[in-house]
Amino acid sequence: MWKKLTGILSGVSHDNKRTKKLKYYLKVIFIAVVLAVVLKMFFVEAFKVPTSSMENTLLIGDYIIVNKLVFGIRTPDRIPLTSVILPSYKLIPFFSPVRRDVVVFYYPYKKVDLKEENNLIYVKRVIGIPGDTVKIVNKVVYVNGESFEESQNVKFNSSRIRIPGNGNERIYPRGKDWNEDFYGPLIVPKEGMKVKLTFENVGEWRELIEKETGDNSVIVEEAGIKINNTRTDNYVFEQNYYFVMGDNRDNSMDSRFWGLVPENLIIGRAEFIYLSVESGSAYEEPGFFPSFRFDRMPSVIK
Repeated sequence: MWKKLTGILSGVSHDNKRTKKLKYYLKVIFIAVVLAVVLKMFFVEAFKVPTSSMENTLLIGDYIIVNKLVFGIRTPDRIPLTSVILPSYKLIPFFSPVRRDVVVFYYPYKKVDLKEENNLIYVKRVIGIPGDTVKIVNKVVYVNGESFEESQNVKFNSSRIRIPGNGNERIYPRGKDWNEDFYGPLIVPKEGMKVKLTFENVGEWRELIEKETGDNSVIVEEAGIKINNTRTDNYVFEQNYYFVMGDNRDNSMDSRFWGLVPENLIIGRAEFIYLSVESGSAYEEPGFFPSFRFDRMPSVIK
């Protein structure tokens, strides 16, 4: 009898040890998951570069780390462990993007909603900050009348230069006789900036105003201009905007085409490349060892 009892107690003790060990491992896993989620939500996030628009600064197959904290503490932009997008608000501002920063952001001119496929993420270089005036002459970028200090990695694929006045209908804002090589001057709005609206310039500002006030909110009548059915001759912008471009200037869809980036859609600043894989040899192709670009990993993004 005693042997049976001690055997049962020994088994219970053994089970308790296994239970405690299991609880310990589950606790460690839970803490690790929570820390990873918090890190991704507020501090840093990894992204893969999908296009050539930032060559030669970033190449297809580069994996980059984005600093989300540098521009301030924000509410989460996604439900944890999902791809569902949430409105994000800055709680504690630290810094704002400056010229030459390489930033990651949500594509601004397709409405950000709860459908993942509609929320494209772009990476570009900041050219104009709030209050700047941007102009391009013969492919040369000017900011506030001075030649922009370009990155040494800026790339031009085409020797062909478009002529001034030969407008491209895809260029932002619509209706201007601007093109990719002769562009502007364009004023980059800042929060609180008031612009006077006239019949001549309302087309230049309409798209941006309607991003803040709602679709089809700007109505132009013979008697004047209305915003949300209120007649007015001015508008005060509600937030800061940025003019961004890809370093691969002749092969980049950027602010020249789809307009300005509102500050609330900027995710963070691209800091460094932690992994780089030749295009076409990435992990998605089983059976092939990836062709790593060791000269790019790790490297600071400039």
